[in-house]
Amino acid sequence: AGYTFFWKGKPAGVPRTSGVGFAIRTSLVQNLECLPRGISDRLMVLRIGLHHGNHATIVSAYAPTMTHTDEVKNSFYEDLENIILSTDKKDKLIIMGDFNARIGSDHTLWP
Repeated sequence: AGYTFFWKGKPAGVPRTSGVGFAIRTSLVQNLECLPRGISDRLMVLRIGLHHGNHATIVSAYAPTMTHTDEVKNSFYEDLENIILSTDKKDKLIIMGDFNARIGSDHTLWP
C-alpha cells in the first residue's frame, strides 16, 4: 500500500494558503519520465510512461479565487497555458484539481 508523495507549496514561515501535489503508488514511480515539476504553489506537472510507448502528462492545479488580484489570476492561467502548449501533442493530457468555479453573476454575495 506504499505511496510516494510529491508536493509544492509555500515555504515555511509563510501562510500556506495553497499547494498542489501527487500521491503516486511507489511501484509506479519508476515509470515517471522525471520527478514531478512544481511550477508554482498552484501548479504541478508529471509525465508518466504508459503501454506501447505512449505517455500521459498530468497537471495538478489549484486556481486562485476571485478575491485574488488580477495579477495572481493571470499568472496562474498563463502558467497553465504554457504547460498545455509545451505538452507533447501525442501525450494524453489530464488536468485535474480545484478551479474554484462559481456559477452566476452575483459574485459580490459569494463568501
